[in-house]
Amino acid sequence: MATWQLMPIPPFSPKGEIFDLVGLRHIHFASIDVEGAEVAVLDSVDWNKVQVDVLCVEANEPVEKLIKALENTVRSVVARYT
Repeated sequence: MATWQLMPIPPFSPKGEIFDLVGLRHIHFASIDVEGAEVAVLDSVDWNKVQVDVLCVEANEPVEKLIKALENTVRSVVARYT
């Protein structure tokens, strides 16, 4: 049975710091929708410390920037840019 614990998280912490704070090492599904700050959020994650099975990123910028930010971190990228 899972045990839940509420933890105060400082505002505007980069996601990587939040993962360390709560001891998170494996995420099955993550969704990022940060209205233009996608690359900054992706760059803030230490991909050597956390494994993400499926990452969904909503972006309004060309997908090439996101692919560059994820270079050497994921095995495959599925993208649609309209």
